[in-house]
Amino acid sequence: MATPIDITRPRLRMPACHATIIFDNAGRQTAWRVNEAEFGIDKTRQGSVVAGDLSFASANGAWRLNFVARGNEASAAISLQAKLQDFVPRSIAETLPEFAALTAFDFPVNGTATIDLSPQGGLTGALIDLDLGPGAVALRMQGAGAIPFDGGQIKLRHEGGTRRLDL
Repeated sequence: MATPIDITRPRLRMPACHATIIFDNAGRQTAWRVNEAEFGIDKTRQGSVVAGDLSFASANGAWRLNFVARGNEASAAISLQAKLQDFVPRSIAETLPEFAALTAFDFPVNGTATIDLSPQGGLTGALIDLDLGPGAVALRMQGAGAIPFDGGQIKLRHEGGTRRLDL
């Protein structure tokens, strides 16, 4: 029997490699191959931090996701930060039918996102900055093929009290 993990112990680190994550949706299973993964948990007087660094294998090449979630002990607010590297949206659409619309996007995406949540789970702020690499966009209109795409940048900002999203 495995030794239970004490999540209250500071600086807990859990490395893994060559793992498989299986998503089960009403009996339909989808497997994602994980080349490398490392997770860490740190608890301090100010709050808790959970972090992860995962490298996934896909038909379009490896892509990476780094994340950090911070909980503030005093305010009970949560901040989520994520970094995406070499992610091709089409690759997730091929494995999860719920994201089938992403099959149209065949280009690498790199970027960062920061999302701040209130203690009740409400969005108090967000900043998303994405760099889109060269590739193609395949629209589903009749006769339309893949349209070459040179790249671009998308920036989104939401500030708490404004109820406004800036693009």
